[in-house]
Amino acid sequence: MMNIQQANCQHSTMASAIARVLAGVALSALAVGRTLAQDPSWPAQAPTLDRITVTAQKREEPLKEVPMAISVVDASKMADRGAVQLTDYFSQVPGLSINARGAGRTQLILRGISTGSGGNPTVGITIDDAPYGSSSSRGGGDFMVPDLDPAELQHIEVLKGPQGTLYGASSMGGLLKYVTVAPDPTQTSGRVQFDASSNGGDHGFGVRSSVNLPLVQDKFALRVSVFQREDPGYIDDTLQGREDVNDAMVRGGRVAAFWQAADNVTVRASALLQNSRSGATPNEDVRFDYSTLNGDYTHERLRGTDGFEGTSRFYDATVNVDLGWASFDSISAYGQHRHDGPQDVTGTFGGIAQAIFGRPGMGVVIDNLLSTDKFSQEFRLASTVSDSPFNWMLGAFYTREKSEGRQRLRVVDPTTGGEVGLPYMYNARTPSIFSEKALFANVSYQFTDRFDLQVGGRYSSNDERYNEYIDGPMNGGFSENTGSSGENVFTYSLTPRFKLSEQLMVYGRVATGYRAGGQNQTLGISLEEIPDAYDSDSLVNYEIGLKGEFFDRSLTLDTSLFYIDWSDIQLRQVDQSTGESYYANGGKAKSQGIEASLAWRPVAGLTVTGSAALTDAVLQEDTRAGTFGLRGDRLPYSAKRTGSLSVVKDFMVGDNLLAFVGGNISYMGDRLAPFNNVATTPRFVMPSFTTGDINGGLQGDNWTLSLFVKNITDEKGYLSATPRNSTTGLSAYGVGLIQPRTYGVSFAFDY
Repeated sequence: MMNIQQANCQHSTMASAIARVLAGVALSALAVGRTLAQDPSWPAQAPTLDRITVTAQKREEPLKEVPMAISVVDASKMADRGAVQLTDYFSQVPGLSINARGAGRTQLILRGISTGSGGNPTVGITIDDAPYGSSSSRGGGDFMVPDLDPAELQHIEVLKGPQGTLYGASSMGGLLKYVTVAPDPTQTSGRVQFDASSNGGDHGFGVRSSVNLPLVQDKFALRVSVFQREDPGYIDDTLQGREDVNDAMVRGGRVAAFWQAADNVTVRASALLQNSRSGATPNEDVRFDYSTLNGDYTHERLRGTDGFEGTSRFYDATVNVDLGWASFDSISAYGQHRHDGPQDVTGTFGGIAQAIFGRPGMGVVIDNLLSTDKFSQEFRLASTVSDSPFNWMLGAFYTREKSEGRQRLRVVDPTTGGEVGLPYMYNARTPSIFSEKALFANVSYQFTDRFDLQVGGRYSSNDERYNEYIDGPMNGGFSENTGSSGENVFTYSLTPRFKLSEQLMVYGRVATGYRAGGQNQTLGISLEEIPDAYDSDSLVNYEIGLKGEFFDRSLTLDTSLFYIDWSDIQLRQVDQSTGESYYANGGKAKSQGIEASLAWRPVAGLTVTGSAALTDAVLQEDTRAGTFGLRGDRLPYSAKRTGSLSVVKDFMVGDNLLAFVGGNISYMGDRLAPFNNVATTPRFVMPSFTTGDINGGLQGDNWTLSLFVKNITDEKGYLSATPRNSTTGLSAYGVGLIQPRTYGVSFAFDY
């Protein structure tokens, strides 16, 4: 059997081998690039990198001017490379890791700020300028990430470190911001794309189509898009005798409008819809030593469990008024998220079911149904006088989200998954309403041509009200409970920036963030055993960064050094008598590290990009009773080392015909599962893994043909680890696997 050291050694050897191969590819491409650059048929252009514009500070700004750590994922060619999900590109963002449990459950972790799954989120989500998803665990905020298809995305911004001043609660670790494609009122255009893929066992396909229509030239435009894709499965269920059970289907569309209502007034509105379905999780059942229970890429689940159905709906409208001396924005949004994901929990509750009903060997299913409806409104007034040393932004924000969770524990026939005529062991309905009101301001003053100072503050008031209706023998019969919690929080940021030259700047940043507290379900248990509520936790981030452009903008560099002090961390705990979880505050933690990313275009047509992060995220105090962690223990799912390197080469092969070839290598360091609830049970370690992707193709005047291979070495990487017995953690684990080697082709036609 392979131990952890052997696994890491093998991964390290593989990483070194792939790195040497990729380095050879890069050198070869560089040599080809120099030859082509001397060819008079090659376009006579300087090897400069494209300017990147972001909206991280709620203004459009060049990325190189923003004094914070930001990574940008270009969505325009994601589908060409087969990168259609978060699991395909997250490793290219330094400091980002994920807990991808499958069945529509994905948790984001930035800079190691995580205490495990199931609590209030630490990473915020926005679509354009509006928040998406719940800020509360009752609304599934930690895992309801809208994994949007790239069909209508322009790019994705990942803001690292607390964003409490501009984005409020639940962005203490950072923010994931989807930026969509805007309608163009100047010209008609469209795109049709087809793709197909195969992992050797199952097959997938995708279809995307979009059209941009300027109905009134320069005044009014519509953009309409639709898509559907099916992702191939690669997990077999040996209990059910089925293959490739984790195949998935995603379909949706978007309608967006732009209206120049007056010379100084613009209106943008959109409706985005996405439906998702998966037959099962991509989880393999393994023992603690990584040996499989029933074979590679297999698991065993009760029939009718482990899959999910989810819907996302998002409607937004932005009105902008240019007042001359300032710009006024009104951003309104309404989002809906639905999730239905039954799970096989026989390992945790099978013994309890036998004790209650006296029938051994029965299966136990938990039905999880969750819905969140969220409305938000933001008003902003920002200065626009470009030659003034003083710039400012004032804003007011309101959000109200209504969530309802339903959970039922039912006993089923272990062979068929059918009902056996027994009442629910546990039946709960937990509606809740969370609201947040805030006023915020961000001001900057330019003292000299080189030095400026930015100061921001936000005063937030949040409130959560809930009801619980719980029945069943595990609860001791029917009970009803109501409650509320609320708090006022002030967050701030302080950011000095100094320009060493026109192309190079350094900055410092002190910023705070928080996530709201909440209440625990009572389950008919004495509040002396389980606290009825837990408080908010907060952190302070201290950061120094450097951003620069070199060699006539053919090389860009972005680095940051950070230290985060985290207090009153929220921890998931488990009641040993019932197996039910609850939350409590548990001391302090810290995260410190360094992140770096670069882009280099040594010659026209050759682009090299890379990123790396070193993160040390650990407890600073022993946890309290109910969760067992010691000072110095690493925080869940945080990798100490991550990195990626990409090389892309373009070259002309004929009149108006461009060829391209590229490769990417990504490394994810080992990570630890959440803290255990039994002191004698060690934490599960997810070994490090290295993956490589390649792609290439041809591009004509209005078409692109791409071929790609994902995970070319067929690496088996773990993205999550969930014990089959969540009470003790001492059991088999369901580990979420990355996609195995997958071949694909994509063809796109623009008109």
